[in-house]
Amino acid sequence: AICLFIALRYSNLYGDHYHWHAHKSLINTIKEFVKCEKYPPSLLYLLMTIGPAILIMPALEEMKNSMGNFFSTYGKVPMFYYILHIYLIHSIALISGLIVGEPISTFVKNGALFDPNLKWGFSLAITYWYWIGAVLILYYPCKWFAGIKARYNKWWLRYL
Repeated sequence: AICLFIALRYSNLYGDHYHWHAHKSLINTIKEFVKCEKYPPSLLYLLMTIGPAILIMPALEEMKNSMGNFFSTYGKVPMFYYILHIYLIHSIALISGLIVGEPISTFVKNGALFDPNLKWGFSLAITYWYWIGAVLILYYPCKWFAGIKARYNKWWLRYL
């Protein structure tokens, strides 16, 4: 997957509508090279995210310590985490926007909650802090639901 990503991305022939080009700075060229469309996910985006994930998976599965237990909690309830994280992240975005002075109408456009074309945001460092906070906030709800799934072996719980 990683080799196919490099080959397709270098060629600029297929995989993402956004074509890369070299910059004077190596770091900017690298950033440009890996910049792929996430929504909707392009082939190149999928290759560059799934490829490294496949490589790191065996190492993560061998983690039999507290760090491994922490991450396996989320792996036991992936859909539950996914659903909760959407509501949590959107709530955090709404509250953050209101704190920095954005009107509520900024977040509701044409009946849709959270217009993807907002003109405000935070730096990448702050975004990472929000992400880490969201993961930590959802740990105990995920651990609770993982316990429920383990205690009650119902067929429909497997889908959450």
